[in-house]
Amino acid sequence: MTSALDDPPDDHASAGLPGCGRRRRIQHAPGFTLTELVIVIVLVGILAAVAGPRMFDRRAFDTRAFHDELLFAVRYAQRLATATQCVVQVDVNSGTANGYGLMFPDNPANCNGPGAIFTGVNPVASPDLSGAAFTATAPAGVGIAGTLLFTYDPIGRPSAGGAVNVVGTDTRTITVEPETGFVH
Repeated sequence: MTSALDDPPDDHASAGLPGCGRRRRIQHAPGFTLTELVIVIVLVGILAAVAGPRMFDRRAFDTRAFHDELLFAVRYAQRLATATQCVVQVDVNSGTANGYGLMFPDNPANCNGPGAIFTGVNPVASPDLSGAAFTATAPAGVGIAGTLLFTYDPIGRPSAGGAVNVVGTDTRTITVEPETGFVH
């Protein structure tokens, strides 16, 4: 006995055709609706318009890279002074326009003396073993605001403290503490 809730029989059931006998229900295929796809495309477009220009501006990367490079150079000067037991001069934006340089005293015999003279004839060699002087200038679009000109003595104390700003898309400060020589 059939109830009113059962599906009515298919007209082709008696013909012996495959899949016949009951009506098939329409099944929904898995996927996204057109509305969902349009919303996602609009959101991706807004994100590309806002974040895209920041992703392709090289100055932000150059500013951060030069800040980190200068920070390393000042810390390296302190370590080099303590390792060699010789004063090392740090010159940021003074004798090197928009850059930095590390120098040993002109006369190596006056390595520990307070009257050491620095004219740039005895630069510190780059730690990459190339033999080149440890100096660099800021990349295009990046500058240094302020100057630092001081020496680290053989125990790592700076002759003076101070701060400089690396300026590009943002401003990053490098500070040398006067007593300890801590660089941050």
